[in-house]
This record gives sequence, C-alpha cells and structure tokens, in this order.
Amino acid sequence: MNNSMVKKTLLGAAGAIALFAAATSAHATPVPVTYTGTTTLNGPPIIECEVTLTGTVDDMTGEVVVTGGMVEPGDAACAAVVLSDFPWTGTIAGGTLALSTPHATVPGVVNCVGTISGIQVVGAPVPSSFILNNLSFGTCSIDGVLSM
Repeated sequence: MNNSMVKKTLLGAAGAIALFAAATSAHATPVPVTYTGTTTLNGPPIIECEVTLTGTVDDMTGEVVVTGGMVEPGDAACAAVVLSDFPWTGTIAGGTLALSTPHATVPGVVNCVGTISGIQVVGAPVPSSFILNNLSFGTCSIDGVLSM
C-alpha cells in the first residue's frame, strides 16, 4: 500500500468516526426533572394544594413523560387527592404542552380525568416552569404554576 492509499484510508476512517460521534451526540436525551407548585383544582369543590410532579423532558424532541406525583397539605381536602394513571405524556410544540392521561380524584367527591391542553411552557430546551391558566381537565379545571 502506498502512502496516498494509507492517507485516504485514515481520512475515511476519521470521517466515519466523526459522523458516528455526531450522530450519537445528537441523540435525544431524557433529562430527569421535578416540578413543584401550588395548583387549584376546581371540581367542584375548589381544592388548593402543593403538587410535585416528577419525570423526564427530552431536550431534543420536547417529549414530556410524568412518571409520578404527590400532593402536599394545603386545603384539608389535599390529603384525600389521589394522582394516578401514570405515565402522563405529551410533546412541547409552539410553546405549549398538551398532557395526556392525567387523573386526579378525591374518592367519592370528584373525578378529574382527561387531556390538559394549552399548558404554557417557560424556558427551553428543558422548561423552567409550566403555567396552567384555568385549563379544562375532563369535568374539572386547573390553575397554577409548576416550577423546577
């Protein structure tokens, strides 16, 4: 093999390695996140509680996956609120998020289930907060801000 062929082979190998590295670094990366804030659920009744949601936000695709949540005391009714049907999923597009399958209940009192559309997203690629401004949630509505 002459020097010219060796150089071409080495350049080709270096190019292939560079392409592979670029392709793998551009791969979507789910970032673990936790958002907390005060929300008001209007079922009726009206229940104001501190909510914490955990999950991931994909910093390349905008996919949001909520894998868990808990409700802290606020109103006396907060202890009875149950969040369920995880994971809740959605994709950030145009500065908003529609979150599918969220479910909040106060057993025997109110059952809120359905997609929450129009959630305002603040920050990118991983949002610093989500704003819920009197958004429909099945037969309920929800207000509040959840921040990192």
